[in-house]
Amino acid sequence: MKLKLTMYLSILTISICYYGIGQNMYDLSAWQVGTGSITDFNIYGTNDSNVRELGLNHVGQEVVLWKGSPNTVSNADGGIYAHYNDIDNSKTYRLSVWIKKTNSNDGTTYFGCISYTNGNYQTFRLEGTLDNNPYFWYGDLPELDHWYLLVGYVHPHDYSGSSLGKIYDGETGEVVQNTIRDFKFTPVANNLRLRTFLYADPNLDDRQYLYEPRMELVDGTEASIEELLYINSDSKLLFSYDAAGNQTQRFYCENAGCTVPPPPAFAPDNTKELVEKSPEIVEEPDALTSEDTLIEEGIVIYPNPTNGIVNLDFGNSELSHEITVYNSNGAVLYTFPNSSENSTSFDLTQQASGIYLVHIHLSDGKVINKQIIKN
Repeated sequence: MKLKLTMYLSILTISICYYGIGQNMYDLSAWQVGTGSITDFNIYGTNDSNVRELGLNHVGQEVVLWKGSPNTVSNADGGIYAHYNDIDNSKTYRLSVWIKKTNSNDGTTYFGCISYTNGNYQTFRLEGTLDNNPYFWYGDLPELDHWYLLVGYVHPHDYSGSSLGKIYDGETGEVVQNTIRDFKFTPVANNLRLRTFLYADPNLDDRQYLYEPRMELVDGTEASIEELLYINSDSKLLFSYDAAGNQTQRFYCENAGCTVPPPPAFAPDNTKELVEKSPEIVEEPDALTSEDTLIEEGIVIYPNPTNGIVNLDFGNSELSHEITVYNSNGAVLYTFPNSSENSTSFDLTQQASGIYLVHIHLSDGKVINKQIIKN
């Protein structure tokens, strides 16, 4: 039977990850679970304040995060001093890193660089004064427990432009701070390193996480900001509300031309973008088979409803696929990168009862969206 949605909708941009982007002058192959310094990255503080562990990045992927933890020994509360890379001081270099702070705003987050040659520091501020302790930015990020991409530039010694660095929201891709301070090389600079860390945090329950530090020569082969953000602006997760303002439905729109109305004034105020009114939308609900499975394009999803484990069986399909699982708020729970595996599963045991969305991109361009009910 058809489910008619006479809706007020909001839009939440979802994240899709790209791999092998651009060129990174740092080697991340040793960025594995553990403690202590590794290839290209020295710790800031003690080993106990610098732990690499599995966690979720801004698009819900499980990656290795560098965790900084306050200690009672010193003000160095975890982070990295990357190795020096050789540079050409007539060119521009971009440095970037993902950072998330949790628990409190105690302490200070730092993101900076160093160029040091012949016993002297080799970075000017853009107005021309030598800076012996260059930081693109330091302070408190806008929100706790939220990922941000920090980007700074070091320009040629004869650069006369303005700063290009910014801080980007990891959920929306929007610029949240554009007062990043860029630098430029001195005429004799020949190296550059990235550094970022948590400093002087007295709260032992605080944590600061970082991942994917990058240094790139800006020559046209570097990753675009959009690629660093992993944001696909053409993909939208749409929500509907009933007359009482309760969320009643959601579905994925892959088309950049989607236009939908804003929610009523009494709808939940957790949307990211409001757009104009559109006609009512009619959708077919997911049909359950007698075995409580969902079948489409030869893909079997079961059981549904589920008490926890959800299985996806792609049969003998030769198509590769990318899977993203969302909760009812549009937050990414799981992301399975491009794969040709015939089966996979995910666990909703620790999630609340309700409806979840499984979004599948197939390599032939088809998109499949299915709802899973968690008992």
